Amino acid sequence: MKRRVLRNLAILWALLGFFIFVTSCGTPSGTQPNTPPSKPGNPNPANGATNVSRTTTLSWSCSDPDNDTLTFDIYFGTDQNPPLVKSNHTGTSYQPGTLQYSTKYYWKIIAKDSNGASTAGDVWSFTTASAPNNSPSKPSNPSPANGATDVSTTPTLSWSCSDPDNDTLTFDIYFGTD
Repeated sequence: MKRRVLRNLAILWALLGFFIFVTSCGTPSGTQPNTPPSKPGNPNPANGATNVSRTTTLSWSCSDPDNDTLTFDIYFGTDQNPPLVKSNHTGTSYQPGTLQYSTKYYWKIIAKDSNGASTAGDVWSFTTASAPNNSPSKPSNPSPANGATDVSTTPTLSWSCSDPDNDTLTFDIYFGTD
């Protein structure tokens, strides 16, 4: 019994000594714990921007307090929880291609350092510009024809005209004598 108590006491002292050694040593000499990257910020286009070009380039800023090399996972799309479109991107800008008119897009960046730490940015959004409005075609094929003679005193006026954007057209009609 006395032997068992002494043996348990010896084990307890050994564990206590090991615990004191480990906790007093901290990190190995010359190394520091890894700090995660800063949160990605300063989005361009700005969060909530409207009338954004369909050929915009996304850009952001981010740094690492330990000066570790950074890569970025890019999430982009029309869903409020955008899908991953590119992993381990090495720059702080990305060209998503030609976008749709009048569409709200969402994007998010996750910064990852070379030691495995990562920081997710906020979800940002922007809306692209509306489609340009093209002018209608010049009215043509008037009836009665320009310069016609012997026309009824109650003619029905008609002409042809179209709009390349399929917008509804209205017309101002001017007529009279010379």
